[in-house]
Amino acid sequence: MLCVKVILRQAAPAFDRVYTYIVPARLAAEAVPGRRVLFPFGKGDRLEEGIVFAKAEPEGDEEKLKELFACLDPWPLLLPVQLKLLAQMKQRYACTYGAALSVMLPGGVRLQLAEAVALTVSGQTELPEEFRAHWTGAEGEAIPLADLQRAGFGRLEIRRWEEAGLLERRHLVDQKVKQKTAEYCSLTDPDAAALLLDEQALGSIQQEEAVRFLLLEGEAQVQDLLQACDIKRGTLRTLQSKELLTFSRKAVLPEQEDKDPFASSFLPAAGHQVREDELTDGQNKALDEISQALQGDWKPGEVPPEFLLFGITGSGKTEVYMRAAQEARNRGK
Repeated sequence: MLCVKVILRQAAPAFDRVYTYIVPARLAAEAVPGRRVLFPFGKGDRLEEGIVFAKAEPEGDEEKLKELFACLDPWPLLLPVQLKLLAQMKQRYACTYGAALSVMLPGGVRLQLAEAVALTVSGQTELPEEFRAHWTGAEGEAIPLADLQRAGFGRLEIRRWEEAGLLERRHLVDQKVKQKTAEYCSLTDPDAAALLLDEQALGSIQQEEAVRFLLLEGEAQVQDLLQACDIKRGTLRTLQSKELLTFSRKAVLPEQEDKDPFASSFLPAAGHQVREDELTDGQNKALDEISQALQGDWKPGEVPPEFLLFGITGSGKTEVYMRAAQEARNRGK
């Protein structure tokens, strides 16, 4: 008899442990460690989602062991090293297996399970008419128990009909993969924002960078905007408080997910690809001194010159550091 140990995807701490299940012959080749499976659990044999943790030998009374119901996904979702890590995380952080699983599996990899019942041949004539009215007559149609309970039929009543052979228990399994979304932002009034930008009335360089970027792009993902302009989210909140910025959440299309975040189209048109003639006098002076120091040769043990730039946020210190680092690399230092 082939058996496996499984863990529940969602379980209260009191039920969070490894359980042994029989692997039916039809699943013998599929029920391998790391594979996501469905299995009956508890007195009501409600289907639960879990992960095969390891192969096992039968334990205790073999007649009390239940069989796996189905294997999900075409391949195991977890590697052996990840299964080992699950046990270590549970022990070290006093969490459930499910909590540890949640950081390893994508959020969309989750099932929606529902118990349902279908009419048997005898049930189509012997059950009360007000109960049968919920079926449209489609072949093999099953109605979720939750829907029948909301209609006023008790769970115990439904179970009695099931035991009498008038109903057949089914399980509805739906793989719910949520559409990936992202937060976007756009200018509420581009003309008004452009006017404030021209008049230098926005209040900070960071706000100017964000407005300039959005004037060019029209709309942008918030994360792209923050990275491209090297600004914090507080800058966007300030623009929102001035009623210059609007946020929205939209679905991300598959082709958008494949874009290279370092492609030139994602770089801002100004502010981060600064030309030589756009450097300030202070930046040029600092670069000249650093460049002159980089031309020297230092003997072993000598300490090279050190420089510390002073300036307010957004004054251009990073540009100086980047150019100095590039020159140092070019000189092999």
